[in-house]
Amino acid sequence: MQLPEPETDRLIRIAIKRKHLLRFHYKSKPRVVEPHDYGVHKGSVKLFGYQVGGSSSEPLPNWRWALVNSISDLTLLDQHFDGTRPSPSGRHHQWDPICCVVISALGAPRFSNGPKFLPICSSTLRTSRQGATVSPL
Repeated sequence: MQLPEPETDRLIRIAIKRKHLLRFHYKSKPRVVEPHDYGVHKGSVKLFGYQVGGSSSEPLPNWRWALVNSISDLTLLDQHFDGTRPSPSGRHHQWDPICCVVISALGAPRFSNGPKFLPICSSTLRTSRQGATVSPL
């Protein structure tokens, strides 16, 4: 598994913690995304987010995956989003280790049994019974 660049990792974690939109290019298309989950899924480091702007082959807004090492021109935007969104299916993806998750306004993550963490994030994350929080930067 190829780990993401440290600056990419840092910006994604900040965006999730502070609930900021991210702008980046993925598959040669500009994207504006609410980053929700970040970790290892099926052996690759991925970002799962709600795409609210930019270009897509699917109607927007919509849930989208991005291989983190295929993201370019990553920018942390000043614009905030509210936090978690309901899943249309009511189910959530199975992650291998997960690095960061968006915490709802009530302080509860979407995971009932708590996430496992990526080694690249273990020094900057702490866990509690309520889920993952990012340590101050």
